[in-house]
Amino acid sequence: MVSPLQLVTGGLSSHHALFLKAFPHASLWYVNTNVNPYTLLVGSDEPFLIDVERLVGDYSEPSVAEDLRLIGIETPFDLLNCFIMAEGPLSAFCRPEGMLNTDQHPIIEFSVPRTRKIGREGSWLLNFRDVVQARSPVTSFFVYDGVSPSRQTIEKKMAILFDATGPLLEGQMAQLAGHRDAALASYQKAISLNAESAGAKTLIEYLYREKAERFRREKKLDLAIESYQQALLYGPRSPKSHNNIATLYLAVGRTDLAETHFNQAIQADAHYVTPRLNLGFLYREAGSFDRAAEQFKAAHEIDPTNAVAVEALRQQ
Repeated sequence: MVSPLQLVTGGLSSHHALFLKAFPHASLWYVNTNVNPYTLLVGSDEPFLIDVERLVGDYSEPSVAEDLRLIGIETPFDLLNCFIMAEGPLSAFCRPEGMLNTDQHPIIEFSVPRTRKIGREGSWLLNFRDVVQARSPVTSFFVYDGVSPSRQTIEKKMAILFDATGPLLEGQMAQLAGHRDAALASYQKAISLNAESAGAKTLIEYLYREKAERFRREKKLDLAIESYQQALLYGPRSPKSHNNIATLYLAVGRTDLAETHFNQAIQADAHYVTPRLNLGFLYREAGSFDRAAEQFKAAHEIDPTNAVAVEALRQQ
């Protein structure tokens, strides 16, 4: 499946312009907490406006907040910061170079060979750059109920987020182009502008985790451990980083640190089976068979089809 940002240049505007034919008012969004090829169009028959105070109130609903946290959006302001553009600027951006993509004129389908020629990542980067350059502040679409005492605070907060998201998106483009050092520098700049930038911290954690696994493949375990230590500075609750550094500590004989990090991985994500299995094998190797069985049973309860958990329990 080719997602919107992976369409050949020109295909994206044609795709979005067709949407605007059905909805006279629309807004374009991009979830900026990770590098991804998706944009989200939201259409309406009514002008695009945001009752920001109502949105903040709706976000207090636990189920809503929990669902958004799964994609790295921690606050209603993080959600609003995913805004790219709307109304007139969006109409101008989506003006197609020729016909609209329809069943009668399947422009996008016939552009796939061109997309393959430059590569999906190449199309993605070109379209992403165009989208980022067209980004505008969401605050111009805010409406308030009367004289709002919180208006100044809200708009100041959004201004900080908007400024910090510039280098965040620049970093994502650099990462997509394979320039890891430039991406890291951009993410660190985003954090300098907004110390609470969860997206930048998550992306830095990912880059250090990627670097650590490269060192692991090269058998440079000390450097791999150092890279995971850096990753955990930015993602202290990352279950993958805790699990992976634990396996490295196990490989260099630091079973005490391995046990600590396996447990931290489990605390960060109680449904993550891998650290439970790894901790079970650590305990079994140390002769703590009851503690090993406890971890294998927990892993099996989470995923009854997990073949490693099934076999580990059979051998107990």
